[in-house]
Parts: sequence; structure tokens; C-alpha cells
Amino acid sequence: TRQLTPTCLDRQRIERVCSAAVREEWVDVMGARELIFRGGGGTGKTTVLLRLAWKAYRERDARILILTYNVHRLFLSVMC
Repeated sequence: TRQLTPTCLDRQRIERVCSAAVREEWVDVMGARELIFRGGGGTGKTTVLLRLAWKAYRERDARILILTYNVHRLFLSVMC
């Protein structure tokens, strides 16, 4: 497995997307229970998922895998 190292610009983009707070109870139950985010298009489900994953990575050094059908939105969230 090849180790990926984000550039400084990548980290700045990730920080900007993930800067808003997520609910602590979501972080607490992550991995123990299934979390389901529902809502119409453009309501922020993918962005909340990214924020939650980033928080778990930063606070718990957790390994994160995000599976989504919305590849375009995920790409835009990280790259903007």
C-alpha cells in the first residue's frame, strides 16, 4: 500500500471544508452504530460526512474510507 501525503494546499482545502463543527454524539457513536444522513440534493450530507471523517482522523488518528455515489460533489468539496 502506497502512503499518500497531502500537500500544504490540500491540507488548507481540507481544513476549509471541514472547519465547521459536527455533533459530538456522532463522533462518539461512529464505529459502534450506523449513521444515516438523509436529505435532498444540496443539503450538505456529503459535507457533513467529510467533516465527521476529518474530525475522527484528527482526534483519533482513525483510518477513514468514504464510499459515496456522489463523486462529483465529493471532488468539489475537497478541491474548492
